[in-house]
Amino acid sequence: MILSELWNHYEADKRIQGFSPNTLRAYALQLKMLFSDLGDVDISGVTLNLLKEYLAKQSDRLKPSSLGHRIRFVRSLFKFAKKLIYLVILPLNCSAIVNGKGAKQREVYFTTECKVWLKKYLDSREDSCKALFVTDNSPVKRMTIPTLRWALKRLASRGAIAANVYPHRFRHTYACQLLDNGAPLEFIQGMLGHEKASTTQIYAQLRGERRRELYRRFF
Repeated sequence: MILSELWNHYEADKRIQGFSPNTLRAYALQLKMLFSDLGDVDISGVTLNLLKEYLAKQSDRLKPSSLGHRIRFVRSLFKFAKKLIYLVILPLNCSAIVNGKGAKQREVYFTTECKVWLKKYLDSREDSCKALFVTDNSPVKRMTIPTLRWALKRLASRGAIAANVYPHRFRHTYACQLLDNGAPLEFIQGMLGHEKASTTQIYAQLRGERRRELYRRFF
């Protein structure tokens, strides 16, 4: 999307919100100044540093109050751009069919933010491997479970995370967070793909022990 297209969407949105003609004219003037410096660029190529350089140049000749107006407009415009791109690219419900344990297929759900990062990751790849996580070395192939474990431990080390981090811990944490947020066991059982409710019940028992521990500690 180019800058002029973004402006058309932005102006229409502000009209719907009831912004006055004077305010819209002021915004149009701010856009004209931005155009004179950047041109009608593709907004995907507009970086934070580029905007900072633009505003820094403006600061040399503008009063503090005028510069403040310009900063607020730029921030508002590109905050709207981010929201607009999310709405255009991403559906409200993000899900995928995966082959799980025991070669069973099930639908998994993820956030729109997760989809953005997945798209960036997949777009950056030049291989033809169908696997989601692949090795860095050639020939590119599906990443094995031991390699995934090693990669996670390396990331945990970089982040100075003291806890023992491993792939299955994400699944365990997901189940525990669902429980803490009040999700019923039947729902969690479906999300985890458990055949038996007794398997899911283990998580509830673990959370009960955790609650008792916290009660003893703080009460």
